[in-house]
Amino acid sequence: MPKGKHTSLYVTILTVFISVSVVIAGAVAGYNYYKDKRLAREMAGDLLSEVSDKVILESRRVFEPALSIVTLMDRFEGAAVKPALHSHPAAQLMMDSLVRFPQLFSIYLGFDDGDFYQVVSFRGLNGKARDALHAPRRAMFGIRTVHRMATYSPVDRATGRQLSVGHSRRMEMWVWLNGDRKIVGSHAVRESTYDPRVRPWYEMARTSSAPVMTDYYTFASSRTLGFTVAQRFDGQIAGVIGVDMTVQSISGFLRQQRAGAHGLVFIFTEDGKLTAYPDPDRVVRASEVNEGEVIPVFLSGFDDPVASGVFRLFSEDRGPDLRQMEVDGRQWLARYSLIPNPMGRGEYVAVAALLSDFTAGMERTRLESLAFACGVILCMMPVIVIIARHISRPLAALVGETVEIRHFRLDREVEIRSRIKEVAELASAFTTMKHTLGSFGRYLPRALVRQFVLSDMEPVLGGERRELSLLFTDVAGFTTMSEQMDAETLMFKVSDYFQELGLPVLQSSGTIDKFIGDAMMAFWNAPVAQEDHAIRACGAALQCRNVLAVMNHRWLETGGLPMPTRFGLHVGDCIVGNVGTSDRMNYTAMGANVNTAARLEGLNKYYGTVILASGAMQERTRNVFLFRSVDIACPKGALDAVHLFELLAPRPGHEQYGESVNDTELAWLDRWEKAIMEYRTRNFAAALELFTALQAKRPDDALAALYVERCRALVESPPAGDWSPVVVHATK
Repeated sequence: MPKGKHTSLYVTILTVFISVSVVIAGAVAGYNYYKDKRLAREMAGDLLSEVSDKVILESRRVFEPALSIVTLMDRFEGAAVKPALHSHPAAQLMMDSLVRFPQLFSIYLGFDDGDFYQVVSFRGLNGKARDALHAPRRAMFGIRTVHRMATYSPVDRATGRQLSVGHSRRMEMWVWLNGDRKIVGSHAVRESTYDPRVRPWYEMARTSSAPVMTDYYTFASSRTLGFTVAQRFDGQIAGVIGVDMTVQSISGFLRQQRAGAHGLVFIFTEDGKLTAYPDPDRVVRASEVNEGEVIPVFLSGFDDPVASGVFRLFSEDRGPDLRQMEVDGRQWLARYSLIPNPMGRGEYVAVAALLSDFTAGMERTRLESLAFACGVILCMMPVIVIIARHISRPLAALVGETVEIRHFRLDREVEIRSRIKEVAELASAFTTMKHTLGSFGRYLPRALVRQFVLSDMEPVLGGERRELSLLFTDVAGFTTMSEQMDAETLMFKVSDYFQELGLPVLQSSGTIDKFIGDAMMAFWNAPVAQEDHAIRACGAALQCRNVLAVMNHRWLETGGLPMPTRFGLHVGDCIVGNVGTSDRMNYTAMGANVNTAARLEGLNKYYGTVILASGAMQERTRNVFLFRSVDIACPKGALDAVHLFELLAPRPGHEQYGESVNDTELAWLDRWEKAIMEYRTRNFAAALELFTALQAKRPDDALAALYVERCRALVESPPAGDWSPVVVHATK
């Protein structure tokens, strides 16, 4: 880093910030977008209030004619008269009312004896409804009469008596009228099933002294959806006056009300039932169980997010104030008001408008102001770029160094130059940090140091119980070899040996705990958890064996002494963590299973094996690696016997850990396991025969020679009945 006077980073950034801020603030000072947005919101609120008042006023225009007609019909003297075929004293009054108020569908009289008289207007009625009524295309009105007709049974001519009891049936007659109210057709149903007394409007009005209004239901005549305003009347035969309105009439009225380009107007009840909506097909839905029955739609589960959102606001606060909500990332304004209704239905009109419909002009102004500000900034851009590049280039390099350190890549030197004092000092600190962390990596497990860096974890004394896979190694005859070499040569040789031995451990993400003279202790599954830690440990042991075989061959070719190595593998629960003092710690593993792994390494000398593994390790990895049974032994200092296995090679399909065995070796191993089974079941003569044949195939197999010697001794001197195959070792 060249010496010289550095400029303060604070002064540099402050200068740039003030310069740019002054230019931008001066360019956009005349634009006050937020004030305009508040003004637009007030304008939208006024419009929503106006639409709401209009809907309330217009809803009275829609509903009040029906109420007025049932009241007028109740006072009309001829209303309670029973119809004569298709004529009735109030027929002209009914048709005049339907012409004057096009939102009405029909006016009718239902009597307590089941008779019925109805006038239907076809203005605005769809073709399906006409077809359902069998009405001709030129018909403008339909008059429907339902009455009883008495029928009698045959009479016996001899006695003059009826042969059976008489009964009555219901007949339905339709008469179609054109615009001049001339008959253009008729239609009769001899056996009518229609009974006004079971219809919703009749049942409601019969028990009320005032006019009533039904919910939506399916009209029996046209099969269209609508509701009825009805009132009870008295007479010789009492009944109910009804006026029908279709859902299309209310929906058409709501579609005409606009609250901005995307506004929505609808009507609902206090409990959230939708009673009017611009799309009539979404107000109710047909029942799949009972034909003709309709099921109301509630806003809590409505598929219009704007309408359901307004109802959520209503459920929280029913005040008349303007509300704001967000739907699909866009802002909406909403207002709801109670509709005065003489029949006390408790309905509310809701008006919702998209805020952007009112702020579009302000948005354009804002974009223009931003474009103007950008133009000013573009003029200043060359200066800003030069200053920003001068500041950001070394900072970006420091960020890159931070990433390198977090991933524990510490080999590259920090090469950052800057005239800014703070940046130069920070670069120097990064260099020191990388060197220091690199030094830690030589004394501590790199995974542990990486974990400290990534998690900001502070090393403290103590440990945790965790299952570990453990590996111990030791050089056979190291003491003799060390006596034949000078200390300096021995040091370089051992360093070269550990470099090659430790590489497979580190490549498998193992943790090298310590080097003890010529021995090494390593473990897996700490500090980083590894589900396959046992497989990693066995694979690393095989790769260590293969690497050392190449190294020993090279040493022998150059006249040096080999370093034959024995391995011990075990898996089990241990205590792993930091031990020592508060200012000098060692990350290590402790426990009985650690001692067992160390004892297994030492037993290689007794059995003549290279990699001795416990039964726990064999059980975990036998699907990946090939083992042969060695013995059941109780190592020195151990309380329980351990099944011993020799790790030989990976199974076919797992050649990433080394070369797998061929079929000849697999057959030899099968015979070996049979011999072991004969031995452990006290068939010593058979075991001797098998082990002798196995030794003949491999004369240099020390373990086979050991079992031949054992079996021969047991054949010559059979053991007592409590003989056990467990061998207790008195030495390490």
